Amino acid sequence: MVEKIFLRIINGVDFPIKFYIHDELDDARSLKKTIEKYGGRVIPEIPFLGFVVVDPETPNGRKLARQWNNIERKDRFFVKPTYVTKCIEEEELLDPRLGQHTAGLAKVTGKLLQSKGKAMRVFIDDSVTGKARKALRSEIKVRYSNRELRKLL
Repeated sequence: MVEKIFLRIINGVDFPIKFYIHDELDDARSLKKTIEKYGGRVIPEIPFLGFVVVDPETPNGRKLARQWNNIERKDRFFVKPTYVTKCIEEEELLDPRLGQHTAGLAKVTGKLLQSKGKAMRVFIDDSVTGKARKALRSEIKVRYSNRELRKLL
């Protein structure tokens, strides 16, 4: 049985992770129940810290992400609905910065990027451009030593 995975532990206290579900999603009601079942909290506004669940294939989903995706808000993540499902399947909160629009199976374990227990190479997709690409490269450099980077990049 999967535990409550949508929790952030601060000083030993569990706090529900906040989610905003874009009202355009077909399965919003079901998604809300699932998030709450696994410990998350769905709120009616874009969270300062937390997740914004959108369909990036729709014009309104893309517009919402463009308007609210702020490089200074490192703890606000835009994810597909499948991200929630993948977290439950993997029985843990996956790193939202990795994978296909953050819905991938990769996760950060300590300092080493791993998938299914094996070190993996890191590629930044060509669709990640501008400030987002620069911020991602910077984050990777901060997390890894030069020796580790040579193995992964």
